[in-house]
Amino acid sequence: MWGLSLFLLGLSITTAVSDHILLFHHVASYSHRVQTFPLAEELVKRGHEVTFLSPYYPKEPNPNITEIVPQKLAEYIVKELDKDFEINLRVQHKMDQLKDKVYDLAYGACEALFKSPEFKKWLKKTNKVDLVIIDNCMPDCGIGVAYKLEAKYALFSTVTVIGHEYDTIGFLPETSVIPELEVYSQNTPLNFLERVSNEVNTLRWRWAHLQYSRKADLLIRKSLNVPKMPFIGDLFTNVSLVLYTGDTVTDYPRALPPLYVNIAGIHCKTPEKSSLPVNQFFNTFKAFPNLKFLWKWNGEFPKDIPENVFLSRWFPQLDLLAHPRIRGFVTQSGRPSAMEALWNGVPMIAFPILGDQDFNANRINQMGGNVKLEIGTVTSEQLIAAVNKLVYEPSMKLQIQKLQKIFRDRPMTPVDTAAWWTEYILRTEDTSHLRPTGNHQYWFQRRQVDVWLFLFAVILVSISPFVLLAFITARRVWKEMKGEMKLKAA
Repeated sequence: MWGLSLFLLGLSITTAVSDHILLFHHVASYSHRVQTFPLAEELVKRGHEVTFLSPYYPKEPNPNITEIVPQKLAEYIVKELDKDFEINLRVQHKMDQLKDKVYDLAYGACEALFKSPEFKKWLKKTNKVDLVIIDNCMPDCGIGVAYKLEAKYALFSTVTVIGHEYDTIGFLPETSVIPELEVYSQNTPLNFLERVSNEVNTLRWRWAHLQYSRKADLLIRKSLNVPKMPFIGDLFTNVSLVLYTGDTVTDYPRALPPLYVNIAGIHCKTPEKSSLPVNQFFNTFKAFPNLKFLWKWNGEFPKDIPENVFLSRWFPQLDLLAHPRIRGFVTQSGRPSAMEALWNGVPMIAFPILGDQDFNANRINQMGGNVKLEIGTVTSEQLIAAVNKLVYEPSMKLQIQKLQKIFRDRPMTPVDTAAWWTEYILRTEDTSHLRPTGNHQYWFQRRQVDVWLFLFAVILVSISPFVLLAFITARRVWKEMKGEMKLKAA
């Protein structure tokens, strides 16, 4: 029986058919690359020219994919993301509000990208790009690049729906039933105050994004020399497709517009034969107790490591999770790792740190697929109970197998789905039929605020004569009663 503790990050990009496709990441961890790279490889197989722009060098380069790693961007992202992934910030309750931090990070990344000689050189020599697939984590910069290249653009959503998406793309948030990214509720249905917080949260995201878009718009116009470009915030309404890595297990059932296509688990696969030399570890542990742990550890190894713990700076995570003797997975609950565990039917212990990790952990916990703990307050007793539940409770294994079946059961593989829709928008000149019909509305129109105010005004006007009449009548009666009381007193 085996326990497992791994933490990995990744990022990926893709390209298309006999067309030239640019996959664009500028604000992301390496985990985003992990999710998008299978699409890039599939598009290359289908004959497309693919360019992959990312702040990370590939661990396993594909010779048929052109990789661009802007050095200034790479240095900036590594520095800033490493700072935010410091676990002690969570322990000490010093985590910045995500929406306040992410826009600063996005703007800095945009500046670093546009200053990078590698990007300038590529942009100058590139004659034609047909489609830009942009990481949906603050995609304004990528949309500006697509405008400069006169290319169609799609979004690759590696996290759940972000609060500003509703109004930038143009559909209604379901704030009465689905907790937003930073509303850390584990309750369903939401109570009244949580629904209030949920609704306000989407409007705060929208406001923060508008302020960021105004700054980014000026930067893009100057850096890319596109003075006649429409306001960058308005260009969101022309998005052709959103490849969405959410489903009803890792996310909630959502009423999304047709341009959102579910490709959850696109990077997950079951190896025909595990490439990991697991037997070496098995043989090492034969002399030890029957519960073993593999732990990805960065930095200097500690002294006095327990005999049933194996530390390494790297593990092939997907291969490990696919192995039949793996019994559990301790994770920060980033979306790629959570989906890999679900794909392979491995129950989890979740220690979320930042970003969408609380959202992911809460949802999977509601579905019965993990035990969620808090890194800053966890006790030995809680951790022992969690491991016992994962390893020894049959109900946990049955539930994760049920979720695995739901997660895998679909008419096409996620990568085939993503590739088909990518080629669809390439061969379809006008994709406006996929966009929500309300993408031209203001936020208050989309939420029917003006309608409710009008109805309230109609009701108020309708009842006001009766209220006025009642007031006048009451006043007259009071005067008469007061007069009678004076007469009696006299």
